[in-house]
Amino acid sequence: MARPKKATKVGLLGLPGPRKQCPFSGDELRIVSVATSAAGHPVKKFQVRGTGWVSTKLFDSREEAEWFFSHDHGVEPKMKNPYRRVEVVGEVEPPDPAVEDAQRLERHHLKLADDAMEALK
Repeated sequence: MARPKKATKVGLLGLPGPRKQCPFSGDELRIVSVATSAAGHPVKKFQVRGTGWVSTKLFDSREEAEWFFSHDHGVEPKMKNPYRRVEVVGEVEPPDPAVEDAQRLERHHLKLADDAMEALK
């Protein structure tokens, strides 16, 4: 006999706030500060722990960990996303090699002129 399909509750807007309980055991979730190293320097990260498991992902802040664990079946929560986005304020053009060569040649000619003036004294 075939096993009946498992009934799942899919949220429309995710969890309204941070998840407080472990989805497996129902115990309290703990967000713990962890000291680790990045590029040889000690850094402070946050890890989420439940009963019998720990998150393998380390978070930069407690808010990021709460937001990450507030998704309901992949749906983002209504709470504000704490992850910072990179915003391009302005663009800087790379230096033009032809302009650099012209400036270098100009400095060279000025130095030659200064040397010639010194020799004439």
